[in-house]
Amino acid sequence: MLSYTSNAKRVDVLAWGAMNAVAPTAGIKQTALRLDYAGGWGKYRRNLSRTFVNGCGPYTGPALSWFVTACTMPDGSHWAVQSWQRALPNLGFDPWKPLQS
Repeated sequence: MLSYTSNAKRVDVLAWGAMNAVAPTAGIKQTALRLDYAGGWGKYRRNLSRTFVNGCGPYTGPALSWFVTACTMPDGSHWAVQSWQRALPNLGFDPWKPLQS
């Protein structure tokens, strides 16, 4: 469960299903998180954000680019939120539009 504030409104996002992700490799489908932006209502027909227990501890993982926040779970797994510029050109090209810089 990820909770944040956007435009003065609280948003609760339930994420699940991305077990055993692999490094990006041509020809191999990457696993992906499934997201419910209704705090569990879309998946379970009830809002889990009110009763969800936070199991996150201080982040002990590697340094990340575009770091927003992260935590380390009791099982040793790391969970992170990153932010990046979506409008940048692909393949490392230099920006050629104002929106891309």
